[in-house]
Amino acid sequence: MGIVVALALAVIVVRVNWAGIALRNNQAESAFSIWPGSAAAAAQSAENALQKNDLLRAKALAVRAIELSGQQSQALRVLAQVAERNGQADVAATAIILAARLGWRDGFAQERVLNRALETKDLGTAALAADALLRTGFHSDVAEQALHRLIATEDGRAAFVRRLVDRPAWAPRFFRAFRPADTQDATNLGALIVGSAKAGVRPPRDAVAPMFGYLLSNGKLVETVQIWRGAAGNVPGDPREGIVDGGFDGLSSADLAGWGPFGWSVGENQWVAISTPWRNDLSNDPVLQIAATGDREVVAARQTLLLPPGRHALRYEVSLTEGSRAGFNWRLNCGNDSGTVIMKAPVRSTSAPGWTTETIVFDVPASGCTAQSLTLRTARTRSSATIQLDNVQIAGRAPVVPDIGAIQ
Repeated sequence: MGIVVALALAVIVVRVNWAGIALRNNQAESAFSIWPGSAAAAAQSAENALQKNDLLRAKALAVRAIELSGQQSQALRVLAQVAERNGQADVAATAIILAARLGWRDGFAQERVLNRALETKDLGTAALAADALLRTGFHSDVAEQALHRLIATEDGRAAFVRRLVDRPAWAPRFFRAFRPADTQDATNLGALIVGSAKAGVRPPRDAVAPMFGYLLSNGKLVETVQIWRGAAGNVPGDPREGIVDGGFDGLSSADLAGWGPFGWSVGENQWVAISTPWRNDLSNDPVLQIAATGDREVVAARQTLLLPPGRHALRYEVSLTEGSRAGFNWRLNCGNDSGTVIMKAPVRSTSAPGWTTETIVFDVPASGCTAQSLTLRTARTRSSATIQLDNVQIAGRAPVVPDIGAIQ
């Protein structure tokens, strides 16, 4: 008796293996005839029958596959297509949704669910299906186009944000690749960014740089500031009026430091070390401390401004704690760092010890200077130097004051 059972089991194992080989060689019908207990072979045979428009056989094989395994998403997808061709829209919709739920990696099912959801304006389901497609990489372009459509409405953006809460790996790539077609497109994306920030999943700074760049280059200053303010949170200051985060409270916060186009952006490297210590032992007031080797001119800190045309005054407090005052300079350019220089001056005007207050006057031209780039640079002095800055601000329409020794 034991020998008979063993032989029977051996025959089953052989048939299962042969069926698996046939299925891998795209011979689903042969696989199913070799081993009728294979749900995968039945489902693929149903798919093949559907391609030949043999709807009755496709349906029968799909039902058999589901009988063999209730987790057969491919068979459900076939049933959905059979029902659709037979004019049974409700049955088709139910079957394809079940297929997508059972097999989130089934790209064909997810794509069909996505398209139907967009047609019926079922935005939550559309976002879920697009998420699945982007996670698997199946027809990612279709999913991205769908997400572009979703962000055009408030409900669509809310559905999108619910997917972002899971922090999918595709999210930063989506934001980086997004190129606004027009101002409305950029505004919609901005609203999505604000919504994601409120949900605690704000995209990284480099991922949203193209959107902010588009708005700034097209003179959409109000929209740019509104989106930045909505997503960046409680950072003091307005780039249209002066310095953002002049007291460095935002920079000292890991959550607020350097997000978006405004506020301080610092670049630490082998030639400069940057920190935000307390101003003194009795204060919780942070300052910006920059320690430079003096071996190379580098940008230690920068900030984008949107100052109106006219005369302005940069005022700040500075302490030179080590080295020469010649080790650090301000520079203000129209546009980016390669634009017209409209201000260039040393950060410290004297070598006196302790904290001093400095004022530098500059003029923003009436045209061609919508945005400005303020940079604090180290100088190549071949000796180390360290400074601390606090309470940096800009006042508009400044009175004329004596030149403090601007660098020519």
